[in-house]
Amino acid sequence: MKRIAVFVFVGLLLVGALSVGAQGLSDGEKEAVADVGAAFEAFLELETYTSVIEQTITQNITMEMGQQTVKLSNIISQSGTSVIQNLEDGFNMEGKLEQLVSQDMGAGAQDMGWTLDLVIVDGVLYGRVDNATGLFATIAPEGWVNVNEDGAASPIFASINAQMLQQTYGLSYPMNEETVTSITKLDTEELDGQVMRVFDVDYDINVLLESGLFDATLGSMNAQPGMTQQDMRDLVTQMMEGADFQLKVWIGQDDGLVHRFESTLLVDSTVTIQGMTLPLVMDVVSSVSFSGFNEPVEITAPEM
Repeated sequence: MKRIAVFVFVGLLLVGALSVGAQGLSDGEKEAVADVGAAFEAFLELETYTSVIEQTITQNITMEMGQQTVKLSNIISQSGTSVIQNLEDGFNMEGKLEQLVSQDMGAGAQDMGWTLDLVIVDGVLYGRVDNATGLFATIAPEGWVNVNEDGAASPIFASINAQMLQQTYGLSYPMNEETVTSITKLDTEELDGQVMRVFDVDYDINVLLESGLFDATLGSMNAQPGMTQQDMRDLVTQMMEGADFQLKVWIGQDDGLVHRFESTLLVDSTVTIQGMTLPLVMDVVSSVSFSGFNEPVEITAPEM
């Protein structure tokens, strides 16, 4: 289960971090990159906003166990909402994530799920698991957990902290002419009562890997059982070699802000993790919608 959890987490990490992408752009593409980059920057200057995410991760992993070949299939479906309050020296957050995992190792599918509540106040991350089913029910802690102080003792919270959640937020990375391979301006659409400029963006994975953008993200992670931060960097590099990533983004024509993006990550690679070499095929399809720009919010720490 721990090894599976690593793959799930890295899938989320990649989606969050892949907001960059090469060279040889036309003048029109360079102008579009500048437009989208400006919208990313304006979004990050917001004081508050609300996000709604829908995501499906499909993983197929082949493992050699003695004389037996085991094919593992995971389908992870998750949806969630969060309210973000940006501060001068960090951010506060209140969010809820519902996750369902269907796992099949050839002997029938096993379903498990949970609802995860997360609150960040003044740099302290609090988490709570509700409605845990299947295997998740056996590892879910009771009540709220101060992740900063006690997260290392929980299989669920050992891999996350407040800094990591901030670092993996996709729009926090720059978009520029060196990282985008192609960008297409599509027909306008109406969303949230406003005309939207819509763009399709392709990224250069090699430039991303060479840029070192993952260093800050992985460097902020809590330790994984049996894995160092360098192990995680190596795993991400292996997974990303030959991967494809596309982003579709909706930008308000009036306010210049990102209102929605959809992303698709396709991975087909062979990875080595904890001494095991595993063929891995993974698709990550995500959509995130944003609203509540600069609306008043009050985020407080939960009662422990």
